[in-house]
Amino acid sequence: MGDILKGRIPNKLVPLKHKVDGRWVDLGLGTISPIRDDAGNVQLRIFTRLDEPQYKISPYKELFTDKEIERLETDGHLGSIKKMKDFTSGRECECYVSVHEATNRLTTLPVDALTLPTRIYGKEIGDDIKALRSGKEILVEDILLKDGRVISGHARVDANRGDVVFRNDNNPHLRIHDTVFGVKVSADIQAKLANHEVVFIPGMKVGGKTISTDLRYSDTGRPLFGNNARNYRSRLGEENPRPRQRVRRRLPSLPGAQPKGMKIG
Repeated sequence: MGDILKGRIPNKLVPLKHKVDGRWVDLGLGTISPIRDDAGNVQLRIFTRLDEPQYKISPYKELFTDKEIERLETDGHLGSIKKMKDFTSGRECECYVSVHEATNRLTTLPVDALTLPTRIYGKEIGDDIKALRSGKEILVEDILLKDGRVISGHARVDANRGDVVFRNDNNPHLRIHDTVFGVKVSADIQAKLANHEVVFIPGMKVGGKTISTDLRYSDTGRPLFGNNARNYRSRLGEENPRPRQRVRRRLPSLPGAQPKGMKIG
């Protein structure tokens, strides 16, 4: 429902039926999304899943060049802007274009309908905003997160989301800057945290509270505190690390409890 209210095509497909002459006809898997017609009226429209991508079907395949079709096929986004009819507003304008993977349909977002951010996670993007506005993907490096991590990734406009999206590049080498949860730390502590070691840090601002406890980053970069930090076992460096086993906690029996399926006479 959230996607529909925001004018997006939902990713979840459901079996659709349509009543024709008193009979229900199966339409296959699909979804619904609000569409504005030429008169400006908004209606809910059914989107069934196409057997092949919409950019390979007339009249859309004539709209794109071979290079643009290749980009849509491999990347799911046009990587530039295109003058075409926006599916939501119904007007002819410059649009960002993406592929909705669940339905194989094209999605559009008017360029003038989106206000681009000047910062990504607090990192100023500067002149790269021009490339972002033109539909290109940009690299955003050395983003300083509040939990002390330093990440880099790519940002682009996604017509499916109707917004700018950021993809973390997931650098396997953890990087820590000199401020961790609002606390300035030395280069020695930075190195220990980057090496996934346990470090006691006083005065950290976490979840609106100030805490002083042990901190450690997991193998995936997730911050751990207190006993979780001290008891965590890193698998880094192991040649064939076995997957972590989930421990099932046995709940105490309730008075008079019986095994499932047993009848009490």
